[in-house]
Amino acid sequence: MRPTHPRPDNIDYVCGRWPVREALLAGRVTKVYISRGAHGKPVEEIFSLAREKKIPFHIVDRERMEQMVRGNHQGVAAQVTSITTKSLEEVIRKALAAKENGPRLLFLDGVTDPQNLGSILRTAAFFGVSAVVVPKWRSSSLSSTVISASAGAAQFVDIAQVSNLAQAMDFAKEKGIWLIGADMEGEDVQTAEWPTPFALVLGSEGEGLRELSRKKCDKVVKISKRGDCPSLDSLNVGCACAVLIYAMAKN
Repeated sequence: MRPTHPRPDNIDYVCGRWPVREALLAGRVTKVYISRGAHGKPVEEIFSLAREKKIPFHIVDRERMEQMVRGNHQGVAAQVTSITTKSLEEVIRKALAAKENGPRLLFLDGVTDPQNLGSILRTAAFFGVSAVVVPKWRSSSLSSTVISASAGAAQFVDIAQVSNLAQAMDFAKEKGIWLIGADMEGEDVQTAEWPTPFALVLGSEGEGLRELSRKKCDKVVKISKRGDCPSLDSLNVGCACAVLIYAMAKN
């Protein structure tokens, strides 16, 4: 019988060729694992980056890889340092100094699915959103699953974790940032107007914005449904985030 290798709970891994590549570029990798027999240009690039950055790498059996990481590893995994967070004050200063169109910050009110959080972080990185603000509770943890789901983009986005999201929203407003919430009862995002600089506030996967968060928003917008499918009334928060930021970045 092949010996088992339990996965240490105190070590974070990312898996998949693109997430590992992005983590290497971000400088957060401490060790790289390649499944025996894995090949192709992306694998060669990972080898090259690991050598360039003097990161140790190991060739392991596929069984060992599957015991070590969860998900579609594509023959590649990396041990990474945990995501570091910034202070609310720091990310707001950065947001106020940003020049890009669209939201300067994202406030996430109860996004508990790590796949959705990863998707949101990837979208934020793509559109140049300064930072994402998440509560310490009622939120997905900043885990390796989030890093993998973001395809490594979580390494490039500033994240502030706050004890009280409502107070954090108040602080942003005091500093001159307008709050635009996303809710099915809002104005159509394609025709709505909003002041700048602003932050986009997104609610949880099932419940949407809590009433307290909604009341703190200066305006509420929605994505209007175009199709006729009666069973689809809304998008999941990861998809909705991408659509909203794209629409807002054009203004």
